[in-house]
Amino acid sequence: LHSLDCSRAHAAKNSTAEGQSWIGGEPLVRPVVYNPRGAAGVPLQTPQLYCAAFTDDLRTAVRHIQKTFPGAPLLAMSFSLGSNLLLKMMGEDGDACGIDAAIVSAGPYDLVQASNHLHRGFYERIHSPILAFSLKRLVQPYL
Repeated sequence: LHSLDCSRAHAAKNSTAEGQSWIGGEPLVRPVVYNPRGAAGVPLQTPQLYCAAFTDDLRTAVRHIQKTFPGAPLLAMSFSLGSNLLLKMMGEDGDACGIDAAIVSAGPYDLVQASNHLHRGFYERIHSPILAFSLKRLVQPYL
């Protein structure tokens, strides 16, 4: 699971895929990248956008992976906002979450404080216009 900047997901997926090992023609690792609604070129199919508090999409993705590869261990890696989403789902579902192990990195501990920080000084002048441009580009085809 990646941060709000989805370009990191492609780098993680590629480096994981290149490093995988094979035994008898079967991969030991099958990298999967979770792209939330509207991220990384995924078209919107519902009126709901990505939200760091909405775990149902991730839960659906985990169930799909379990159904596609029954019995395979599911290990999750996440960064930044993706870490919040992953930990939130794991906390909500406990042992039933379907994740066997997780690595989380750089998840903001307090989303409200992190959001407030992004609306001050340097980040406000740089980050907010970039997010606004990205959101406009995302919804433009549907207007």
